[in-house]
Amino acid sequence: ASILPKPRLSYLPTRFIMQPSPSAATPAATPLAPPAAPPAAALHSAGPKITGARVFVTCPGRNFVTLKIYTDQGVYGLGDATLNGRELAVVSYLEDHVVPCLIGRDAFQIEDIWHYLYRGAYWRRGPVTLSAIAAVDMALWDIKGKALGTPVYNLIGGKSRTGVMVYG
Repeated sequence: ASILPKPRLSYLPTRFIMQPSPSAATPAATPLAPPAAPPAAALHSAGPKITGARVFVTCPGRNFVTLKIYTDQGVYGLGDATLNGRELAVVSYLEDHVVPCLIGRDAFQIEDIWHYLYRGAYWRRGPVTLSAIAAVDMALWDIKGKALGTPVYNLIGGKSRTGVMVYG
């Protein structure tokens, strides 16, 4: 008897999780309330508020997981959550556990959100959790750079090179 490899998922439908809008409900949206209120300090800051997020699984044959976080100012950020062989676990963790905790938080409070997710995670510091947190971290830095009109490298210390050698 031959052992066949497991087929890889080539497409995964995504859910869009967002805070319900007082003006009109989006039919493609699945409203979810955050399980806990953000800290009082985060509620009084001037940064954009996170209003929703969407998880994408792309590339048939090899899955890439991308997180897109939306804010109330129309700025969005992208983060990569790919964990080869465990894409569905990361997608589920993001959609079911992480994204509901982000809605309503200040997108500029990157360190606070990182520590909240890292220290308060149900599955502590495993590859699925850290892939999800990394995607959130990347997306929040992307939002901050776009909102401030500067590349992310300016926010984290500036350029360190003028060019990079690559294989051709």
